[in-house]
This record gives sequence, C-alpha cells and structure tokens, in this order.
Amino acid sequence: MQFSDYVFHFTGKGNQSFVMKNSAGEPVYEAVCEKITLFRDTPFRFCDHRAKEETRKMIGHTKTTTLEFDHFGGTLDSTFQVDHVDVWNVLTEQGYSFRFHSRGLVACFHVFCNGEDVGTIETAGSGLINPKYKDSPLGKIPTNGIFKINCADQNVPGFFLICMAITKTEFSLKHMG
Repeated sequence: MQFSDYVFHFTGKGNQSFVMKNSAGEPVYEAVCEKITLFRDTPFRFCDHRAKEETRKMIGHTKTTTLEFDHFGGTLDSTFQVDHVDVWNVLTEQGYSFRFHSRGLVACFHVFCNGEDVGTIETAGSGLINPKYKDSPLGKIPTNGIFKINCADQNVPGFFLICMAITKTEFSLKHMG
C-alpha cells in the first residue's frame, strides 16, 4: 500500500469549511458548510475531488461535557453528530482507531483501520498543554487545526473525518482508544 502526504486545515472562510490538499496544494477532499444554523444541525457538502463525488451530511453542534475518571480526576468528552450519529461512533463503525503520543509540542496520531496500520496525522502548536483545560491531563488537542497527514489514497475520506472530528471537538483521553 502506497502512502501520500496531505495537509488538512480550516479554509479560513467564515463558514466552518475544511479542506484536505495533496502535496501539490490541490484540493482532494473538502467539507463545505452550506448554511450556518444556530439551533439545528448544519448542512455540509462533502466533496471527493478525486472521484468527483459529492454527498450531503448534517453536522450537529459540538457538545462538551465533563466526565469523571478515577485515575485522571476529570477530563472532557466532546463530540458532534454526522447525520444524527456520534462522529466517534461513525469512525469506529468504519473500523478506525488510533494511538496518540506527543513529541514535544507535536501531537501525533498513529491511525489503524480494522487493525491495519493506515497512516499518521501530526499537528503542532503552543496550546497542546493549555491551562484553561487543566482538568484534562493533556490539555486541548490540537491547537491550530492544521494537520500533516500521511495515508493511502483509499483512506482519505476517513482521515478527513478524523481530522474534522479532532478540530471541532475538545479532544480527550476518551477518544484515544
């Protein structure tokens, strides 16, 4: 299986959209927010530019709660829904899991799909350990929503959703499973 390098980031537009680009800077996958809503789920258009396919999904608002862990004291549980299903459940159903470690201020995610190594995601920033999130042993991860990705082409949609999930949520130990 051949892996390629990609970059994932917020588009910088005021509409919550995200894009994943190849090493030549060309968009390969994106989620375009079609209309910002305050009280209902937000419609997004997911575009796979390689396959020239589009799907529409409803993305729920991010919800964060505090959970109690015996060993760690307190930490955050944060999620949003994709078509009324918790994003972490969607990723689990697709077979994705990952291990997390940090290398200085670089947050590293080693990604697996159905137990097979399918790539890595890395991000960095000064907010990796943030006093505002002192109840979480690791603070808020990541900090800037810019990810360096190395994965196989067939895993681009899954990696995109993982990055979107990490960016939109208060990532915690609960999701490192």
